[in-house]
Amino acid sequence: MSATDIISTNAENTVAAVLNQDSASTENRLASNDSGSINWGLFTDSSGNIAYNAGNNSTNRIQRISPANWDNNQHLIFFSCSLTYQQIAIDGTVWISDNSQVTISGSSTVLRIGKQFSHYQGGTVQEFVLYNTDESSNRTGIESNINDYYSIY
Repeated sequence: MSATDIISTNAENTVAAVLNQDSASTENRLASNDSGSINWGLFTDSSGNIAYNAGNNSTNRIQRISPANWDNNQHLIFFSCSLTYQQIAIDGTVWISDNSQVTISGSSTVLRIGKQFSHYQGGTVQEFVLYNTDESSNRTGIESNINDYYSIY
């Protein structure tokens, strides 16, 4: 299976992850297609903003200031995307959503967890679930199931 089997041009995908982000690390990468340009990625920038990049330019990116600037605690992060809706939820609460049109033009067949280019994930990832569909309508059920195991919030 390659990245194009999961991250396709129909832009539908969902990630649910449990992680403990190291607050001392900058520009962390939870996952990416690791192509020459950022066509799909989940990352934090050097200011500590968490971003879900579902395209190859900033118009297809949603971002939000991270919880307590990554407080070295375990968090449940939920990202979902379709052609017309994207969201980031942290610890059971939607922090940001957007209804703009999204297209993914990447052709990379590489899917990286914990890396993009020369940037890596700082901290630990306890769980990483990737769907090739938009699971935003199932968000609360997926989060409840994961939180029942990890007791994050």
